[in-house]
Amino acid sequence: MSNCSHEGHKRQDGRHSDHKLEKDIMEKAFAAEYVVTIGDINYGGHLGNERSLLIFHDARYRFLQSLGFSETDLGNGKGLIIVEATVHFLKEVLVHDVLETRVWLSECSERRLPMHYEVKRKTDGK
Repeated sequence: MSNCSHEGHKRQDGRHSDHKLEKDIMEKAFAAEYVVTIGDINYGGHLGNERSLLIFHDARYRFLQSLGFSETDLGNGKGLIIVEATVHFLKEVLVHDVLETRVWLSECSERRLPMHYEVKRKTDGK
């Protein structure tokens, strides 16, 4: 995904892609669903804070796959390294909640690919 383009990039499925990652894709959010399991719940009876990063990882994985990439192959021999993560918790999440995680890019350059996430319960949008 070097320079936000994978024109001529050979996807993981072996096919070549002519698709360029343009501004419209950067501004469009990708959505992934996640069902909270008992393994995600901490001793307080709600989602453990560390599980948020796993939910983000799942959505990021799916987002990159939808573009024909992976975390280890963003094109031109480049991979993804997470150097910073910040989480703001606004609502409690419980077992069996169905969450929708939206992922979008705010920038794309040789060295930076900031991804943003928003997670809401599907039942109430909170």
